[in-house]
Amino acid sequence: MRPRRPAKDRSTQDSGSGLVYTALMAFAPLSMALPLGSAAVITGIAVTLGYGLSLRGRARAA
Repeated sequence: MRPRRPAKDRSTQDSGSGLVYTALMAFAPLSMALPLGSAAVITGIAVTLGYGLSLRGRARAA
């Protein structure tokens, strides 16, 4: 049995959704900032979930 390699630290990688949300709340009118900011956060969650599922698939294949 091969020893497992430690996972790469990707804790500093972010999709940037929080930054987009903050910028929209700071500079856009509220009527536009709220739906677009919420969409940015939901997109960030989806990207994170997709990345996690892709790692899971790679681990099963290995």
